[in-house]
Amino acid sequence: MKTISIPFLHQKSVIQNLLASPLWKDLAEHEIACLNWPGFSYKPTVTFSIACTQKEVILKFHVKEEGALARTISDNGKVYNDSCVEFFVCLPGDEAYYNFEFNCIGRLLLGYGTSRADRHVGPQAALKSIYRQSSLGSEAINSSMGAVCWELALAIPYSAFFMHRIKTLKGEKLRANFYKCGNEMLQPHYLSWSAVFSAQPDFHRRECFGELQVGG
Repeated sequence: MKTISIPFLHQKSVIQNLLASPLWKDLAEHEIACLNWPGFSYKPTVTFSIACTQKEVILKFHVKEEGALARTISDNGKVYNDSCVEFFVCLPGDEAYYNFEFNCIGRLLLGYGTSRADRHVGPQAALKSIYRQSSLGSEAINSSMGAVCWELALAIPYSAFFMHRIKTLKGEKLRANFYKCGNEMLQPHYLSWSAVFSAQPDFHRRECFGELQVGG
């Protein structure tokens, strides 16, 4: 099982100007680089950094790809058709998992359940609580040609895990995967951090999740 350690930061929140925060310099970068399906060979360069604070999970994606797309301008829309990064996670003792899916301008699809077919859509209160800051801004992008580099910084408060009441994640083990996709881009692609084993692209494979060990 693929495993990484996540630092626990002994502070309540770090969301102010999160994208440019100096704290990222002290956090490891992890590659989203598994090409799981032979029919989709395009491989953008994608990394993420992650940590927990007393109040939230903070996450930053860095992407370099050919073109960018962000047609979805509302939350809980089809962000996976755009330039999209994703964080799927099981909390301790739970077989169901959350899917946090973001396009490159920070629009979000949030759900919870045990499988692709069993999803509870995230409520507005949870969506609104998640801080998002993109280097591409927040306006729709219909098409962008040539190499594009973008970053997305996120702060996901524990309250956004709407089926749980989390006091802290300090010292916990989580099961998770991280993805990059773009169903309707000129070069459709499906990359993962932990390898996925399925005949067709399918990120809803919790048996393929890796492990995140949160520091104490």
